[in-house]
Amino acid sequence: MHLGLRLAAVNSREDNLALLVALQHVGPHQQGPWYIAGTDLGEDGKYVWITTDQSVGFGTGYSNWGPDQPDNYLGGEHCIEVGAFKGSHWNDVDCNTNRAYICERIDN
Repeated sequence: MHLGLRLAAVNSREDNLALLVALQHVGPHQQGPWYIAGTDLGEDGKYVWITTDQSVGFGTGYSNWGPDQPDNYLGGEHCIEVGAFKGSHWNDVDCNTNRAYICERIDN
């Protein structure tokens, strides 16, 4: 955590709308896809937000996976990226893939 920011977690349609608005303002030299805070590194197939230690969809049931995702392609995709598909759908990706990331401000 730095400067009051952390990797973004998307817990609702409202969060997703805010993410879409932010993606519309990305400059031409900052193209995605981008990491967000989800991973299943703790237990394969059980995604959590590393910033809050809560299950993806906890309390709301919300998720925004792209078609046929997550697929854990070749058994090595354990992080969530956004922007691999048109819009804000999620994709699972190898955590060692070089990606920029999207952060959110922490309100204390």
